[in-house]
Amino acid sequence: MTSERRVIADGRLAALLLDVRVGEEQQDACVWLEMSEHWLISKIIDYWPEPYDPPQGREHLVERW
Repeated sequence: MTSERRVIADGRLAALLLDVRVGEEQQDACVWLEMSEHWLISKIIDYWPEPYDPPQGREHLVERW
């Protein structure tokens, strides 16, 4: 379950601060969004405090920093 804590936006850029809970475990996360000229999401970057492996079959969608 995820609940939004804050959305910060300026033009085509936005940051979402999230409170993410899975069962009893809670983590804070940040998601960066960039919008295209047609106001569609063109880029998503998410930041998590703890490293994790992507779900099986989704590895090609992940770029490690």
